[in-house]
Amino acid sequence: MNVKNNVTVIAILIFSALTRNAAGVIQLGGTITTNGDLIYNDAVVLTNNTTLVSTGSGMIAFNSTVNGAYSLAINTAGSIVFNGTVGGANALSQLTATGGGTIWINGSMLKTTGSQAYNSAGVLGADAALTSTNSGISFNSTVSGDYVLTVNAHATTVFGGSVSVANLATDPAGTTQIGGSTMTTTGSQTYNDAVVLGADVAFASSSGDVSFNSTVNGTYSMTVNAVGTTTFHGAMGGVNALDSLAVAGAAQIYSNIVTIGSQAYNSAVVLGADVTLTTVSFSDILFNSTVNGAHALTINSGDGVVFGDAVGGVNALSSITAAALGTIRIQGATIATTGSQAYNTAVVLGRDVALNSTGAGIALNSTVNGTYSLAVNAPGATVFNGAVGGVNVLKSLAVAGTAQIDGAITTTGSQTYNAAAVLGANVTLTSTATGNIALNSTVNGAHSLAINAAGAIVFGDVVGGMNALSNLTTDAGRGIDINCSTISTIGSQAYNDAVVLGANVAFTSTGSGIAFNSTVDGTYSLTVDASGATVFNGAVGGVNVLSSLAVAGTAQIHGDIVTTGSQSYNNHVTLTGQTTLTADQVDFSDSAASSGSVAIAAALNNSGFIAVNGGTLSFMDVVSNSATIRANNGAVLNFGTNVFNSGVIDALAGNAILCGSFSNCGTFVEASSFLTTEISKVGNDILLAWSTMGGHEYVLQAAAPPSDGGWTNHFSDVSPVIAIAGQSLGVTNYLDVGSATNLHSRYYRIRLQL
Repeated sequence: MNVKNNVTVIAILIFSALTRNAAGVIQLGGTITTNGDLIYNDAVVLTNNTTLVSTGSGMIAFNSTVNGAYSLAINTAGSIVFNGTVGGANALSQLTATGGGTIWINGSMLKTTGSQAYNSAGVLGADAALTSTNSGISFNSTVSGDYVLTVNAHATTVFGGSVSVANLATDPAGTTQIGGSTMTTTGSQTYNDAVVLGADVAFASSSGDVSFNSTVNGTYSMTVNAVGTTTFHGAMGGVNALDSLAVAGAAQIYSNIVTIGSQAYNSAVVLGADVTLTTVSFSDILFNSTVNGAHALTINSGDGVVFGDAVGGVNALSSITAAALGTIRIQGATIATTGSQAYNTAVVLGRDVALNSTGAGIALNSTVNGTYSLAVNAPGATVFNGAVGGVNVLKSLAVAGTAQIDGAITTTGSQTYNAAAVLGANVTLTSTATGNIALNSTVNGAHSLAINAAGAIVFGDVVGGMNALSNLTTDAGRGIDINCSTISTIGSQAYNDAVVLGANVAFTSTGSGIAFNSTVDGTYSLTVDASGATVFNGAVGGVNVLSSLAVAGTAQIHGDIVTTGSQSYNNHVTLTGQTTLTADQVDFSDSAASSGSVAIAAALNNSGFIAVNGGTLSFMDVVSNSATIRANNGAVLNFGTNVFNSGVIDALAGNAILCGSFSNCGTFVEASSFLTTEISKVGNDILLAWSTMGGHEYVLQAAAPPSDGGWTNHFSDVSPVIAIAGQSLGVTNYLDVGSATNLHSRYYRIRLQL
């Protein structure tokens, strides 16, 4: 049958073998109008633009192929059926199907050079591929059917209603506009061209993947729920930001995603490229499961960021940069990168967390809070630019790499810094419960450091060696273990709890004093060099005796000091209370003042001025005095053994000098002044030059040098006894000691004859 002109039929037309032409083909080239059905059981070839109309509710059905390079328009209130391929041999120029019923697509192919428009609900009865080589394809109503739908459109593909098919795929050319509320497949969905949302859309696949292989734009919400993987290959919201994005299944992200509202990734996320995720309003970005992929992740959130599970646990990210107007909540056990991590907004811990970088630093550029442990492991610097634990105190903190600390850090438990720490601001480190604070490597930075530890404080390496601290203060906790060689500050140092030395230590302050306000112990040497006073308010060496003590600046001593070796005080010393200095030797190179009951249980070398301002100063070992030892204000000088005096030892009126039970207690005169200016041997004579008040007798003593050539205290009167009468000031005597000097090498001294 050939139809070339308009035909109006008031009937049902069934074109069967009885009405076909010799080739069994129906040729259509005009308009056919009926109020009933139009059914074409044979192949149809369009010879001209064709319009088929059923004014009633008739079915228009093509039970075989349709071909011809012309347009086909179908309009009926009933169903439209394509049971064969359309345009398979010769593509139609255009196809428009409008009806009040269903458009059944049961053929495998519908191909046009121009547009295709399906203005009624479409139902697939077979796998179908719809192709427009030069234009678009529009589904202006719903599409359903448990079959595969492939759409290849040169221009725009439009889904105006919900879609529910087995699989769905679009080609790379053109764009896909989605105006329906749901896009549902049992299998995969693949959008190879740019997608534009025209409504809030939910994409769902019950068994397959959903892939967006190009861009997605549109100011609407997008929800993806796939049992398989949701893949974003193109930029999302780059032109028109999405309203929001929620992904229920696993997601692979290869490009940037921008939304006005929230982004929620409820299953595992894998980065396939460097990615930036952005919300432009007050909305969160939520990672409720793991994040992996060896790429950079940048997050810019208008509100908060949540990491709900491990990040980089399987495949470490290359870097993370997170910024938010709200908080960054970390609820996964680990965040791992090969490069840097930067958290530019307040961080809240929701569980014990480890931040790990194998190749760079980690910067916490705002506050950190949460009642959990934080461990940071990075070969680069770990930076704390805000207060840590200021609102919700952390359980503990451990930093494996170098640390730059610019704010206060508070924990209930321990703080451990295993590499170099640099202060970028005045810092207070606090543990409120039982935790130790351990600085196991160097500490530098021209800022103050205050440490308040309920447990012990540990300095494991040099403090202020490269850049002296401004001040250092510790509280009265459970002790300070100092295992380093030097601690240097510009200003003061105050140790308010017990100090234990684990190495020979030098404390230095170039601009202030150093105070040890509790005990100091440890079998090592202690050197203090401060421009201000060095204060010992507790016992030193009372439990574990120090090996030695040297104080370069002024010293205030308010407790016992015990050393196995020497004690040297090179500036003014003040001794108060019940104080005993016990040592191998004590050296005063400058002035000293004592009050109370003070004892020096060591050989004393005094080249300064010792003033005893009340109380008793007891010398329990040999005294070598080349300057002045003076008793004032009713004081008592108590010498327990020999005194070698080339200076002045005096007790003015109202004071006393005691010699104890020793018979040879020295070369001084009670309540007078005695100065030996020279004792030397000239031939068989001894030259004595001295100043004295007179009225006392002195006896010459001699001693053989010990075998090691050192000094000796084992003097005895020469025999026969040589007594020297005290005479007026400035007396010089030559004494012939005869046989007493038959040995050429002797030590000599004189003693008071009591």
